[in-house]
Amino acid sequence: MMIKKFIIYLFKAYRNIRLYTEYIFYKLSSGNTIKRYKILDASVISNALIIAPHSDDEWIGCSPIITESHSTEICYMRFYGDKCASDISKTRDSEIRLMTKAHNVKLHMRENNQTIENLLRNNKYNFIFLPSPFDWHQQHRETFQETLDALCKIRWDNNIPDIFYYNISVPQILSDESYLLEMDRKKQDYRWRCFAKYYLSQSFMPVFRFKLQERIDANKLYAGKIYIKRSVEQMKKDAKVILKKDAKDWAELKESIFNIYKSRVVCSRLFNE
Repeated sequence: MMIKKFIIYLFKAYRNIRLYTEYIFYKLSSGNTIKRYKILDASVISNALIIAPHSDDEWIGCSPIITESHSTEICYMRFYGDKCASDISKTRDSEIRLMTKAHNVKLHMRENNQTIENLLRNNKYNFIFLPSPFDWHQQHRETFQETLDALCKIRWDNNIPDIFYYNISVPQILSDESYLLEMDRKKQDYRWRCFAKYYLSQSFMPVFRFKLQERIDANKLYAGKIYIKRSVEQMKKDAKVILKKDAKDWAELKESIFNIYKSRVVCSRLFNE
């Protein structure tokens, strides 16, 4: 048992050294230019709906929104990756319930393909946050498409919410409508401590890699999360771009996420606007 633990420790140490080397290489190769992002202030956001394919996506993608905004709700799509055993689903469902209870967030469990549409019709949301479709994970893309379908079925009369993409493991695409929500080191550490507390089944997640990606995305503060603002018409165009990608493209993108530098190069080549 001790030998196994030591081998795991060595593997994690090697992985983190490699990741930090990739991080330094990217920082040096990209220079110290200030990125031209618009600023997203979570404290002024109210009546937001976060749409999460999996339990933990809402936290990885939008924890600053959850902890700092007002009247946030979550629509949980109840996807479980490749695992759909009842014990896995119960565990994942209980984890998101624990998080929403701790932060006083209203949770909606997806019942069918009408759930998002019904939420949008029956509530006056000012903001919608959904996973970026520029992602190797098929269930993230399915969530995007179901959200787009719901948005297209409603007559908005100029009252449509502001729509933002959040990202999980794949860096955000380049866009003129990129919004930056920055965090100091204390906020970033708090966010990942909470992740470890709420999502015990996800203890295998490479948190150090996520934290380094967030540091790359920052401007003036220690770390940052980037959100891409979209109109429904832009979402329709994104859907067409996604349809043109094949299994080889998605496999390449998935493989690239384990390398901080490569993931940004591949993402830029596949999806740059």
